[in-house]
Amino acid sequence: MSSDAERLIELATRPLADNAEQQMSAEEELRKAVEARGPGDQEVKDAVESLERSDRSPKRAWWGMGLFVVTLVVSLPLIFHSAKQLDKAMGITRMISVAVPTGATPAAPKRIPNITPAQEQLLYGDESAGNTAARWKPLWDSAPDDPVYLAKYAGAWYRQYGNLSPEILDAAERIDPENGWFLAMAASANVEKAVVRGKLSTKEAKEGKAVPHTVRDEALLEETLALLHRAAQKPRSTAYQAELLRRQIALIPPRTDWVSQIPRVYVAASELSSGIPLRKLPDALAAGAEQRAAKGDADGYRGIIRDWHALSEHFLEGGDSIVDLLVGKVTMQFPAANFRDAARTLGLEKEARHFTDLDERMRKEKADRE
Repeated sequence: MSSDAERLIELATRPLADNAEQQMSAEEELRKAVEARGPGDQEVKDAVESLERSDRSPKRAWWGMGLFVVTLVVSLPLIFHSAKQLDKAMGITRMISVAVPTGATPAAPKRIPNITPAQEQLLYGDESAGNTAARWKPLWDSAPDDPVYLAKYAGAWYRQYGNLSPEILDAAERIDPENGWFLAMAASANVEKAVVRGKLSTKEAKEGKAVPHTVRDEALLEETLALLHRAAQKPRSTAYQAELLRRQIALIPPRTDWVSQIPRVYVAASELSSGIPLRKLPDALAAGAEQRAAKGDADGYRGIIRDWHALSEHFLEGGDSIVDLLVGKVTMQFPAANFRDAARTLGLEKEARHFTDLDERMRKEKADRE
């Protein structure tokens, strides 16, 4: 180590002279830092001169400036390295930008090396397409019997148009007949048109009153409940998002440092949860139960409860993300007070007690969080 570097260490640690142990420890750490970072000779000389000028000051207020200078000197190489890493990260982000705005020009090929056009389509879709649905249609067209690609296209269609097309529903019944997710999504598109959800005051909510619902379109509500009944009869409900991510991430080169893991995180974060639209379904189930109770239809009420139970299980078991699990929980808990009141209207004491207990547990859980 140069004499200037030794002088720098000596000046920087002089304020610790009253504690020899601390001074020796600081000297050792600074020596390691200087050797590891390798600041240039001129940088060291400038730091020494700054410390010596401060040391000659009558106020001897040099230690603060000295500490700053030493920290800067030993950190310069690290700062430079971090800047290069960040620049590299920005380049990688541009390379895997799966969320290119609608209408953007096609991406340059081979942004991730050694992948085929079909694999690029799996990662990016058709970036020259005019909207979200059109962007992912070619992926499904490339493998029309693959339910994973159909679900990806269905989710994109829903985000674009707020429903599922007859083509998608027909294809789902043909290639994925045991999956109720497509039917549940189709039902969710109708809920806000069929039912208006009311509001409760904070006091009413704490007292356990049921959220009121106004049926805007009874025929559409019945159509929605029929879709949910069909979905509930399926053995499962999944949007295959975990499988889709598995296929996409397999195309990205293995991580070697913190920057190289960005593409994997980016791809995962770009995938919106398929469960978000399904949060509307409890309103349809609650309104349907109230309708059955008003008509004195106990069998119809029990049918809705069976569908509610099956759908709750499907959403909880088939969810790919925490959002999906929360949707399953909301589906199970939210209509409890409505189901309770409907059961009381119909004189179904066993069902009324069951949903009273469920509603009370839900409110207690919420109160414990507050």
